[in-house]
Order: sequence, then structure tokens, then C-alpha cells
Amino acid sequence: MKTPNETQRTPVYYAESIKITGLKAGKFIQKMKLGLLLSNCSGNEPYGPNETNSYGFLVDDPNHREPGFIDYLFDRYSPRTLIGNLWFSNEARRVTHKKWLIEVFGREHVELFMDIANRLSEEFHVEVHVRLESEQTQLEFIPYLS
Repeated sequence: MKTPNETQRTPVYYAESIKITGLKAGKFIQKMKLGLLLSNCSGNEPYGPNETNSYGFLVDDPNHREPGFIDYLFDRYSPRTLIGNLWFSNEARRVTHKKWLIEVFGREHVELFMDIANRLSEEFHVEVHVRLESEQTQLEFIPYLS
């Protein structure tokens, strides 16, 4: 008969949620000082690093102000440009915790996102695939107009 010290122990594993990894990646991206604003994949709040499965990248405009409903009625708004999305987890896109995806909107931004992908890959020890999703940039989603 085995004594308690001789009994096989079940190994214990620790892992963090991909959303926590998303928060860490967001903080890492912000430290790069790229002139981009992190958003959700539609270009809306929450802005900046947060626990998430994905980010959108808006071109940061220091003169931009959040418009009110009246601004939309009188066409006094200028949506920011959405140039990419970063996915940490998405079954339809075949993205996993070890294989991330950056979708790029606008061919002129591919080189920027290749650099971001290289840095993320080194920092987080993951594969990062960069895909040109559209030749055209996108605009942030305007909820009042949909």
C-alpha cells in the first residue's frame, strides 16, 4: 500500500483568459505610440486597452470630438478612419489563442500592420497572420445613422 507521499498527484495547470491576454496586448500596442486609437471592431467604445477578444484600429485625430445627436441631424460630424482589426479569438476566422489575425483595410496600411504583427508575435509567442481585407479603409460605425 502506498503512503500519501508516494501517491501520484494530478498536475495543476494555470492559464489566463484570452480576454486578459487582449488587455495585455492592448497595453503593449499603446506603448508603441503609433497614432492609433484602440476601439471595438466597429470603431466604437470602449476605447483603449480592455479585456476583449478583438480590437479595431482607428486613426487618432486629436481634433475629433464625440458628436451629439444634433450633429448627426445636421451632418456636422466626421467619423474617424478604421484601418484594421486584431482578433485574438474567433472561430469563424479560425483564430485561436496561439494564432491571431490582423485584418487590414487599405493596402497602404499593410506595412504598418506587418510591423505590429512582428512585435506582437515576439512579445506574446504567437503566430500573427496579416490579411488585406479590403483595398478601402473603413469608417467608424455611427450608431445614429444605422
